[in-house]
Amino acid sequence: SLDLSATQPAAASAELCLNVFRVLAKLTLQEDARAAVNADSAHIGAMVGALKAHHSSQQLIVRVCFVLGNLTASNQANRERIARQFGGLDLLLSILEDYTATLVKDAPSAPPPARGQTALSSNTP
Repeated sequence: SLDLSATQPAAASAELCLNVFRVLAKLTLQEDARAAVNADSAHIGAMVGALKAHHSSQQLIVRVCFVLGNLTASNQANRERIARQFGGLDLLLSILEDYTATLVKDAPSAPPPARGQTALSSNTP
């Protein structure tokens, strides 16, 4: 039986959660491990709780999102569970918004694109 209680925000430091999610990132690449995690929806809730509790730890965010990606890639029920049952959609969008704002703020300023070009356009004709 799988026990993710170590990831409960009240019980875990960011370092402990990071180590747990490092292991889960590898394990959830395997179907039998995904099945064990999927056996109890509370596991998904614990992962969303870890995101909420440790949203300032970029390393942890990457690991948790990797694991959630493994669990949702072929599992519609998990996608719905994260979005509806655990409020994960708003949380994930908020985290993305925060990190995007940080990247934009810290990025060196570049000259605006030439007329008729977008920022993603190639400079070659």
